[in-house]
Formats: sequence, structure tokens, C-alpha cells
Amino acid sequence: MGTLIRRPVDLHNGEADLERSRHIGTHQVLAPGRTPRSPAATVACLTLDTWLARLGIGPDAVTFVKIDTQGWDAHVMMGGRSLLAARHVVWQIELSPGMMARAGVATSDLLHLLAGSFNAFQPLEPRQTAAVPIDALGDTVARVTAADGFIDLLLFNV
Repeated sequence: MGTLIRRPVDLHNGEADLERSRHIGTHQVLAPGRTPRSPAATVACLTLDTWLARLGIGPDAVTFVKIDTQGWDAHVMMGGRSLLAARHVVWQIELSPGMMARAGVATSDLLHLLAGSFNAFQPLEPRQTAAVPIDALGDTVARVTAADGFIDLLLFNV
């Protein structure tokens, strides 16, 4: 797959700097060397696989995962390899190419990760009612990138 992480971000259990925001849902992990715009705190971090193991939850017991981590979605997914390998699990992610770039992930690398784990997706948009083959995800990402926005996606296997 090549190197998914463009900056030296550790995908292991440890600590990270979290930039706090005045608004709920907009706190974000800082990439190493990035200066926070607002107060930051050091927080404990666990990979998704470690967290599940500590709770005693196996991949067979999970059917849905929702990630909205302000661009760090690929990092969370890479830390959840056991769930990515479980073909029955449906994932919802917020895909934001701009935020992913700030987290050190190239869009092409995320697309490669998703193509290796899922065969279909569905944008969570009012007019989208059917599954789309995963190989068409690049077109959706290009549209979102051009608008400098984000899109919520369901990722799954049919």
C-alpha cells in the first residue's frame, strides 16, 4: 500500500495533543509540530483494536462504526484492522480531504485503504438511495475536494 502517513504520526497507544474549541465537535488532534490556534491538552489515545480488546469486545460483536474525527478517520481505521477485516461491519465516516491533509493523509492513500476493505459505499445525501461500487468513490472525493468541503459516507460490503 505504500506509506499512508505523510507526517510522523504514531498509530499506537499513547498520547496526543488535542486542540480544544469553543464549539462541540470541532476539537481536533494536532499533527506533530503543528502549533495550536487555541488551548491544547495532552490526552490519552488508544487504537480502536486496543480499545475493543480492553473492553473484551470481539469484531463479531460489532456491526456499525461511526467516525467523525476531524480528518483523522484514516488513522482510526488503520488502528482498527480487526474491524476492517470483518466484512459484516458497516462504517460511517466524515470524509474531508482538507482536514485529512492536515492530519497527514493523502486522499489517494485513503481511497486505497477503503478499496481494500469495502466493495460499496453510499453518500449520506438526500438524493442518494442506492449503494455505489467502491471504485467510483474517487469521483465523489473529487467533487468534495473541489468544494473544499466534506461528505458523510457509509462504507460496507454487499
